[in-house]
Amino acid sequence: MQNKSYSDILDFIEENDVKFVRLAFCDVFGTVKNMSITAEELETAFTKGIRFYPKGFTTQEPELYLHPIASTIMLLPWRPRQSSVIRFFCEIRKADDSVFECDSRYLLRQAMDRAAKMGLTCDIGTDSEFYLFQQDENGLPTTVPFDMAGYLDVAPLDKCENIRREICLTLEEMGIQPYSSHHEQGPGQNEIDFKHSEGITAADNFLNFKLVVKALAERNGLYATFMPKPLDHKSCSGLHMDIKLRAIDNRPVSAERRLFALGVYDKIREMTAFLNPTINSYDRLASFNNPKKITMSKNKITSTVRIIEKDGEWKRIKLRSADSSCNPYLAFSLIIHAGLDGIERGYPDTKYKLLKEESRYEFPQNLKEAIEIAANSKFVKNVLTPELIKEHVKQAEAVIAMVQKAQDKEAIVKELYFAFI
Repeated sequence: MQNKSYSDILDFIEENDVKFVRLAFCDVFGTVKNMSITAEELETAFTKGIRFYPKGFTTQEPELYLHPIASTIMLLPWRPRQSSVIRFFCEIRKADDSVFECDSRYLLRQAMDRAAKMGLTCDIGTDSEFYLFQQDENGLPTTVPFDMAGYLDVAPLDKCENIRREICLTLEEMGIQPYSSHHEQGPGQNEIDFKHSEGITAADNFLNFKLVVKALAERNGLYATFMPKPLDHKSCSGLHMDIKLRAIDNRPVSAERRLFALGVYDKIREMTAFLNPTINSYDRLASFNNPKKITMSKNKITSTVRIIEKDGEWKRIKLRSADSSCNPYLAFSLIIHAGLDGIERGYPDTKYKLLKEESRYEFPQNLKEAIEIAANSKFVKNVLTPELIKEHVKQAEAVIAMVQKAQDKEAIVKELYFAFI
């Protein structure tokens, strides 16, 4: 790190009365973890790293080190401004300062680097849905929705309006740009959509967004969950991804965009365990207007993979199958590599005819089937490390076994996911 950058950070700390620094990273299943240090320890964090023990993390290393990434510095606006708190996302390194190959942020960087070598950049925007529920007298979450409004309803039926506004203003204060927000179909269900940004920035922003939603819901006496299907017989919550492929030299990329989309379409089944990593994810995939089969088309809004065309040119790609329980770094990595494989491989004209909404692919029916497909996928093995795949499968199998043994399966699924996604 350059001295000037560190000097800028020290100035920022002084100007904003910063006393605490959160060093954040993402575990295998996309849960944000962090360690808090005092501002006085920040120099040590940058020069030597801050040690942590990787309990429940995918590694055989006895200890790992968090190294803050200077460009990710962010003041947390919902924390007190006196003795304020800043947060960095971190690289994870081994004790010898070498790269930790299972760091999901590092894996996404590799995907972006591969795209750059092909003269391309991949920007991603996210459309994320979540529910707001009431809390009981002890401050614990209930399953009673905050309102009974529906799609695009307005106040007073839409009671979530002010919280969405507070979320969007807080995100803007953090330098994150949502471009729209509205009430969704379910009672207490909301959606906030984000502009496209470079892949790693998009993943960082998505995790920031989830933290802001949960923090501000709590501050307003509510509980927010991104659980894919928190309520029976009600709308489910997904994570739609809007992918823009651009050439670094600004050349037209319409043909490459089509091949990228076909590459993603080809690998959806193999990626599903990482795009939909919970048991509850498969309840969502089988419900309402969510994609039950893996389809692809031009412009058809219900397709799993959709190429959006405007003025005769392929503009962007929409993927509808993922949900917010995923680790965004792993999800984006797999999607980008699948698309780049599609460009490198190419497809005959007959393959292109699949855009006529052929449905020859079925989603895995449950998490067990999804992890079996992923574990045997040559594509997944080429993108992710063996240790990471092994840990992902091990944790998924443990959850599956727990649910299978439970007398009340629905209750244990709710217990596993409602409060943690």
